[in-house]
Amino acid sequence: MLLEAGGHEVMLFEARDRPGGRLHTAPSGFEEGAEWVDADHDRMRSLMRALGIAEVPAPEGEYLLQYRSERAMESQMWPSASEDLRRFAELARTEPTQDTIGDLVDSACQSDVGRWLVTANVRTDEGDEPSRLGLQPWLAFRRMYAHREGSEASAYRIDGGGSAFVRQMLGKIRAVPKYGSRLIRVDGTKLIFEGFEVTVDAVVLALPLPCLLALQIDPPLSTIAELQGLGFAPALKARFRFALPFWKDDGWQGYLKSDTRIQQTWPDREDSQSLVGYIVGDDARTLGSSADIEGDLRRAWRTLGVEPGGIEVKNWTADPFAGGAFSLALPGSDPAAIRVRDSGPIQYAGEFAATWMGFMEGALESAETAVSALS
Repeated sequence: MLLEAGGHEVMLFEARDRPGGRLHTAPSGFEEGAEWVDADHDRMRSLMRALGIAEVPAPEGEYLLQYRSERAMESQMWPSASEDLRRFAELARTEPTQDTIGDLVDSACQSDVGRWLVTANVRTDEGDEPSRLGLQPWLAFRRMYAHREGSEASAYRIDGGGSAFVRQMLGKIRAVPKYGSRLIRVDGTKLIFEGFEVTVDAVVLALPLPCLLALQIDPPLSTIAELQGLGFAPALKARFRFALPFWKDDGWQGYLKSDTRIQQTWPDREDSQSLVGYIVGDDARTLGSSADIEGDLRRAWRTLGVEPGGIEVKNWTADPFAGGAFSLALPGSDPAAIRVRDSGPIQYAGEFAATWMGFMEGALESAETAVSALS
């Protein structure tokens, strides 16, 4: 959209047989990929308005916490967990110098339940275990939240789902996507796909980070070392349908954090009898290699005292066109360096190359950067 608005003739190639990438709604209505829009994601909200797509406010409710068969609402959690959360946040404000977020967890937490909850919060927000995540990039990211009042995160969802959003965008451009076009090499501005080649004046590589790093690019990207220093969240996303919305009768609203493989849930956007959630980090690594992912998830629900009637799973780590769910900062990485690029005919775009790393807002941000950097 930005390129055509700037007067460029655009050719659009897509490796999948559908548009949208990690933004996709299954025919059942299951939102397989990106779902939430924060209240301060101004680019995303502005584009939704321009496309005539309504914002669906997140359902109200607080999290039910379940740890070792004990349950507590977030507003009435265990005092020891509350103290560990407070101590963790306080230490983060002192600008500590450790290598990983896990180091900070070790310094802050004095109870088992507190360690679990702090770890769960970090893992579900950032996409991996705290011991695998760089502390300094995380602290820099936290500074972006300094202005927040507390209700901005995950404030909205997309009316009609991600695929409706993508269709509306495609309807605003002249370029017609050529699906099934798997890029294997970039030689200058020659694009070499499986079965054909195209030479163009300039290229924007809008690919998930693992796919970008797998490409042969000559000359190499100037930020290749910094890009290789990032990670990608191992993740599955699942939708669980129940005969009845048992959580309502049980006194909570569908928001759950547990110490099982059902790490986190929230109410489905369309189906009042379904809950949705990501499984990330080590649980995702284990589940992703399982021969019976659905069975493993059913067994996890049984430990919580219920069992879903139907389960839909999207294993993003096993997706050949993604390799995971979203970008994350490893220890020693420098995400800020990736956002600084030279002008030139080969540019990259994606949520990994933005201050809002890991969000749809970041993908839009990086698109602006890539277009302005084209010579």
